[in-house]
Amino acid sequence: MSTTSLTEAATGEEGRALDPVAEERRQAILAAASECIALQGYDGVRLRDVGKRAGVSIGLIQHYFETRDELLAQAIRHLSEELLAAFAQPPAAPVGAWGRIELLVDRLCSVPGLQEHSFMWVAFGAAVAGHPELRPHLERVYRSWEEYVRSAVREGVRSGELSPLGELEDAVAVYLAFFDGYEYDMGAGLVPADAEELRRRALLLGRALFRPRD
Repeated sequence: MSTTSLTEAATGEEGRALDPVAEERRQAILAAASECIALQGYDGVRLRDVGKRAGVSIGLIQHYFETRDELLAQAIRHLSEELLAAFAQPPAAPVGAWGRIELLVDRLCSVPGLQEHSFMWVAFGAAVAGHPELRPHLERVYRSWEEYVRSAVREGVRSGELSPLGELEDAVAVYLAFFDGYEYDMGAGLVPADAEELRRRALLLGRALFRPRD
């Protein structure tokens, strides 16, 4: 499998950046590949499926991605980078520890196509079981998400704004597990993909676990 980075994959053979039209096509192919992974599972995706969903030929796909495995790995990497970028965005104005958690919940709940997005991540997790080379991408997202919550809670403990229920690490682990489980349920259609309901429940649990000072 190719180890081409996202930056390298967005350049031509001589290192020149792709023109805007070519980059738009490439992004559309990556988005279509992500959707196919969600619908068919990693092992069930074929180039013709991606081409049909993206509205392009197999030949054009192979112009940007040498193999199916390279395409799917890039699609998963692209999905990972999008989520990591959301974690990295600084708040528009200074917020406290609880405000950081509220901000993260808001960002997670504002993802377009919440059910489809959830199903993509469920499919991503399932793919890792059979393709260990994908694990670093999934682990990087999980560790970044974990550290964001942990650092916010630690900040709150130091300032006296938060008083976690039990051990800090246990409270953080339970909070992460809530999102993992809820994402699975939404992706599988077991609960409605209702952003406001997810937000309400996430903040309700967060208040119970981290006990922000009123």
